[in-house]
Amino acid sequence: MIHEWIQGIPRDKIAENNDIGRGTVTNIIQQFKINIPDIDLMRHTALQIKKEDLEIFSFAASTRLRKLLEQFQITECQIENLLEEINIYCFKQQILPKEFILKIEEVSDLAMDFETPIHKLPLYINQISIQKKQP
Repeated sequence: MIHEWIQGIPRDKIAENNDIGRGTVTNIIQQFKINIPDIDLMRHTALQIKKEDLEIFSFAASTRLRKLLEQFQITECQIENLLEEINIYCFKQQILPKEFILKIEEVSDLAMDFETPIHKLPLYINQISIQKKQP
């Protein structure tokens, strides 16, 4: 119910959706305001996002992504440049960027299976190849 209110749904509609009275909806919202002081700000932000014809879930995803970038000390500009480079590479190799990302995941999984850092994977594969050629 509070999820609906934060998304900007009017109290009458929330009451109807949850088969409760409008006064009950108001009481529940008031209780949440006591426990979560920023709830009005959250609702206002959600309404602004909705006004811009965006989805609140997109906003949440971008917030999570921003936190990861901060954690890894990577700028948005660096990520944009990386994506551009991937796009150029994929164009030249005539593959879709999605396929490229899936290959990166496969290589990463392979490195973990071999318990080898990804940057040492070529050397590891060469060593295995040499060992197999030896009698």
